[in-house]
Amino acid sequence: MTRESYMDWIARTYAKGRQAAWQNAGSATAKYQNNAARHEAFWYRVTRDETRAKMAMTFMRGVYAYLTEGPGKEDKVGFNIICLALDAYLWIKDSTSLTAEDHKLVHDWFNLMEDRNAGYEVGAMNRSTGWATGRIILTKLYPDDPRNADRMKYAELVWNDWWQNRDTDENAEGYNALCFTYLAFWIGAMEQEDKYQDPAVKALIYRFLSQVAPNGVVPFYGDECGWNNAPGTWIALFETCARVYRDGRFKWVAHRLYEYTAPQEEQMWQWGNINNSTM
Repeated sequence: MTRESYMDWIARTYAKGRQAAWQNAGSATAKYQNNAARHEAFWYRVTRDETRAKMAMTFMRGVYAYLTEGPGKEDKVGFNIICLALDAYLWIKDSTSLTAEDHKLVHDWFNLMEDRNAGYEVGAMNRSTGWATGRIILTKLYPDDPRNADRMKYAELVWNDWWQNRDTDENAEGYNALCFTYLAFWIGAMEQEDKYQDPAVKALIYRFLSQVAPNGVVPFYGDECGWNNAPGTWIALFETCARVYRDGRFKWVAHRLYEYTAPQEEQMWQWGNINNSTM
C-alpha cells in the first residue's frame, strides 16, 4: 500500500468519466464542470503538465458560462461548490498557461457564487462550514477585496460556533466527514495547523479514529446513504492526521479503508465516483 496505490485509484476511476466530460468542456450548456475542473487541476498539481492546467481552466470557463449565459443563469449556488472551486484554482493559479483574463474570470466566478448563494447558514455543521471555509480562504487569496470584511465576519461566526465545543452538531457519519474536510481545508489553507494540537480538537479527531471497524469501514449512523458511505473522504483525512500527529494508527486505518473499498470499485462506481474526496 503506497502513494501510487492512491494515484492509480484516482486515475482509474476518473478515466471512466473523463471522455464524457471532455466532450462538453467549456460549454455553456453543461452542468457540473466544476468536478472535472478539479480533477484536471489535481493532475496538474501532480504532474505539472500544462495541458492539464489549460483543461482545468476550460472547465472553469464552462462553469462560469453555464451560470451567466446558459441554463444556470438563474441558479442558486450551494455550500458544496465554493471549496471545490477553490481547490481547483489554488492548484493551478501559478501555472504559466493562465492569462490575466483567466485570473479575472475566476475572481468574477467566486464573486458570482457568493452573489448567488443559496443561503449562509450558521452552526457547527457541514453546510455552514463549507461556505465559511470558502469565504475565509477568499480573504487570503484576494487580500484587498472590498468583500473581505463581510466574509471575515461570517467565517468567524461559524468558526466560533464549532470552536466553543470543539465538536460538530452532526449526527451522521458522512456529514461529520464532510464537516471535518472543510475544517481541515480551512486549517491548511490558512496555515493554522497548531489548531490540531488543541486538546479538545485532538480528542474529536481520535474519536473519529476509534469509529473505524477493523475490516476497514466506518459504520454508518444518522442521516446516511448506507454502508461505506464516504471512504475517500476518511482516507484523505486520516492520512492528514497521520502526518500531523505522527501516529501510525491513522495511516493503518486509511490503508484498511482503501483495501476494503478498492476491490468493490465497480460497485462503488455505480453508486457514485468516490475518488473526488481522495484527492
